Amino acid sequence: MRRAGSFLAAVLCATLFTLPWPAAAQAPAGSQAEIERLRAENAKLRAQCEEMTELCKRYRAEVAASQEALAKMKAAMDAQLDKQVAERDQIAAEQQKAQAELAAAREQIAALQKELAVLRQEMAQAGRAAPAEPAPAPPAEDPFATPPPEPPVGAPPGIPPEEPSPATAEEPAEEPPPAQAPHEPIQGPAADGQVTAVATGGQVEISLGSDDGLIKGHQLHVYRLTADQGIYVGRIEVVKTSPDAAVCKSIPEFERRTPQKGDRVTTRFQ
Repeated sequence: MRRAGSFLAAVLCATLFTLPWPAAAQAPAGSQAEIERLRAENAKLRAQCEEMTELCKRYRAEVAASQEALAKMKAAMDAQLDKQVAERDQIAAEQQKAQAELAAAREQIAALQKELAVLRQEMAQAGRAAPAEPAPAPPAEDPFATPPPEPPVGAPPGIPPEEPSPATAEEPAEEPPPAQAPHEPIQGPAADGQVTAVATGGQVEISLGSDDGLIKGHQLHVYRLTADQGIYVGRIEVVKTSPDAAVCKSIPEFERRTPQKGDRVTTRFQ
């Protein structure tokens, strides 16, 4: 029975699909309703299929746009990475160059320091046994210095007044003569400088130091330049040195005058 019913249903369906519309219109009422239902369901499925197709197209467009954006982002990131790598390589090269230059500069400084130490040692040992240097130029005129005395009344014009002798101007006449000649040679490096400061207790500061070969115990002559001559002041002894200055004390037995700022100092006289 079941097989017969199925066979009849199949024959009926074939007949319905093969019959023309007028014939189909003359089909039984139950078959006509089934056909209408199937047609409506088919239309509904087609609409769903079209909707799904449009949805797939939209999704495909979105995926393509996302892929394009990702490709652009990847290209930008690759370019940025390449730039950073190039900058890193350049910085590394500059650092290596700077380190090499720094090492070379340190080596040069060490060589110069070594050479300077050798020169200082040679100067200290040899006592600067070099030819005499020319006499230093006279200092610039001090605008605050005391003007020279005017010539006495009746003196001939053009003749400068006589300066008072050192013995009567600054020191008493009964000062005993120095124990030794003031211009005798002094043991020590040949150097010329000047008094930069005067302190109490007979101490002065001069512009020469250990860089010039001075050490504690060296002695120097002190003299003062005037407009037409040099005046011997005395002798000083080094008590403390720094690279570019030294503190000295006056030697009483050779002191003719009190040292002043600007006085010249030297280790030898011509």
